[in-house]
Amino acid sequence: MSRTQKNKILYLATLTLGSAIAATVGIYFGFGLAEYFLLAVVLISPGRIGGYVLRDLFKARRLVDNKKYEEAITVLDHFLKTLDQQPWRQYFMYCFFGLYTWNTRAMALNNMGSARMELGHLDKAEKLFREALGLDDEFPLPYHNLAILAAVRGDNEQSNQFNTTAQQLGYKLSSFDKAVSRVGSAYSKYQTFP
Repeated sequence: MSRTQKNKILYLATLTLGSAIAATVGIYFGFGLAEYFLLAVVLISPGRIGGYVLRDLFKARRLVDNKKYEEAITVLDHFLKTLDQQPWRQYFMYCFFGLYTWNTRAMALNNMGSARMELGHLDKAEKLFREALGLDDEFPLPYHNLAILAAVRGDNEQSNQFNTTAQQLGYKLSSFDKAVSRVGSAYSKYQTFP
């Protein structure tokens, strides 16, 4: 079982258990609307703090979703320089649930590679995907993106190899993976800071 598959199971189990515990505590103590609201604030706070610290990562995701690739690259480049100057920021990734990777830099490089690929900068995109894999070789999304890149270049054999690796690492473009992508896009819109 791949790390991604384990993370997906752990994520669903955490959501289920967390919801059950919150509901049980609420019923046991007779929570009203105000208490549930306070509980929600307490549970959401770590994500909001992490979202603030990693705001450029989320901003770039929104820009890519809106097809503003050049702007996303600029934001991600700034984000990576900020990580170099303030490496402590990367640990705020743990405020979220990294299904595919916990490596903030690898995630940013993959996203930048995706933007480069959309702009047709295929060699630069490939370099970024490979750099992301150098940081986390179990991160399936760069393999998936390299599969797309190879297909665009007409190398179906290489595309199949990368796609097989991405699938073995847990990224299968399943309905769950598509839902995670949609939730990620929605969450990046939610993480809006000045």
